[in-house]
Amino acid sequence: MTPSTLEAMRSRLARWLIRLYGYREEFLCCTNGALEGLLQWSLDDGPVDPKDLTLLGYEPFVIHLPKDRKSTMLTVHLEGSELANARLEQLPFADPKGFPGLHKGSEPHINLLPRHLHALDRLRQRLNRRIAGNVATDLQRYDLTRLGYMQPREIHLASVGTPDKGNVFPTDLHGPMDVDEYLISLRKDGKANAQVEAVGALTLSRMPLSACRKVYALGGRHMAPMETISAILPTHHLWEGYAIPAEALSTVLLERVSSVDVGLHRIHRLAVRNSAGWKEGQALAHIHASIAYRLRTSGRTVSVLERRERDDLNG
Repeated sequence: MTPSTLEAMRSRLARWLIRLYGYREEFLCCTNGALEGLLQWSLDDGPVDPKDLTLLGYEPFVIHLPKDRKSTMLTVHLEGSELANARLEQLPFADPKGFPGLHKGSEPHINLLPRHLHALDRLRQRLNRRIAGNVATDLQRYDLTRLGYMQPREIHLASVGTPDKGNVFPTDLHGPMDVDEYLISLRKDGKANAQVEAVGALTLSRMPLSACRKVYALGGRHMAPMETISAILPTHHLWEGYAIPAEALSTVLLERVSSVDVGLHRIHRLAVRNSAGWKEGQALAHIHASIAYRLRTSGRTVSVLERRERDDLNG
């Protein structure tokens, strides 16, 4: 058996084991408010709204805390039962005023699965470590990633460049830093990151749940060259010189101010230059299947949409 054949078999087995959650996929599309009020998040100094916790990296796990919140422990509960926790350490930078609130996670403890499924899940994770291109490289980072996706993370479409020469790619590592500032994290060795740095500005468009599969299909654009935007996806109109995706709910225009590298990621600090709303609707987000499983077995059904081409909702 050749090494490539063995890797293919491991990959198929790992994908099959995802079904231990009761779903075919590890990440599931949902609305940004799908888990509203179901979980209780807290920092050492008290309750915190999970929407204020911006996930900015997997390797290492990086999260941005609300202003003036400095904590050593992040914890998630479901009606008194602790589901997950992790220690947080503030990241030191030469210019802390440029990137306040960034914390690195470590020492996670996840309690989402019964013992027999937990063992199978560990096997799946070990197999996944062998898949080329997989970001998470150890079991702690898998657990930290799952903790990060116990809160729906909105997937926006980023647009960089002009309608005649630009790129569009999905991103979920982003969020507000302040009223008029924003943060976005990109793989520092990716073409999308190089394009953002070269242009110095981009737009982020919130998309509806119905666009789930179209948005995911653009994932490869992180390593794609610039081209005519209309060849990448249908657009609705021009705004501030940018081609707006046809189904966009709203769009914000951001200008790059500074950047900092954390592991595999380059975190960009951006100034909000303009914003506009196009239509009403709940924004597309996604969660890890393990939290959907735990909520379902606790009698709380969460409506999710799988990324593959299927018409049924699972919950």
